[in-house]
Amino acid sequence: SDRVGTMTLHVPEGNYGEGSLTRGPGDSSGSSQPVSVEETSAFLESLNVGRWRLWKIDTEGHEAAVLRGAVRYLGEHERPDAIIFEEHHNPAGEAESVRLLQSLGYDVFGLPRVLFRPRLEPLTRLRPLMVRPRLRFLTRALRDCRDYVAINRTSRPELERALRISGHS
Repeated sequence: SDRVGTMTLHVPEGNYGEGSLTRGPGDSSGSSQPVSVEETSAFLESLNVGRWRLWKIDTEGHEAAVLRGAVRYLGEHERPDAIIFEEHHNPAGEAESVRLLQSLGYDVFGLPRVLFRPRLEPLTRLRPLMVRPRLRFLTRALRDCRDYVAINRTSRPELERALRISGHS
C-alpha cells in the first residue's frame, strides 16, 4: 500500500477471491474486517531480494496505492523488467496506475481476453476505446481488456527477443 496502518478488507458474500480494500459501488453484502497494511517499498526491502524480474499486482482495486507505495523502492533499486496488473475500476487511459508506470519508464500494453493467441496491445491502440467505450466497431476483446503488462523501456528489446514479440510502438 502507500501507507502503514490498518485498513478495512471488504469480502463479498460467496467470493473470497474478490476481497478488496476498496469497496466498489453497490458492494454492500459480505463481511468486513480490519487488516494491517504496510508501505510497498518497506515490504519489498524487508524481503531482501537482489533483483526482481517480474511483479504481479492483483489487489482488487488497490493497484494504484501499491504502486504509489513502491515509488521510493523503484527509484533506489533496479526496476523489474515487467509488471503485470489489473485495472477493473478505471479505463486504462485514465488510470493512475498506468500514468504512474509510464512516468517511471514503462510502456503499458493491454492484454485483451481472447481464447486463442493472446497478444499485447499497445495502450495507444486502446485509448479510443477508453474515451468512447460504446464504439461498435471495436472487438469484444478490446472492450474486455482489464489486464495490463508494463514493460520497462530499458528491458524491452531483450524481452521482445526472448518472447518473440515483434516491436510495438
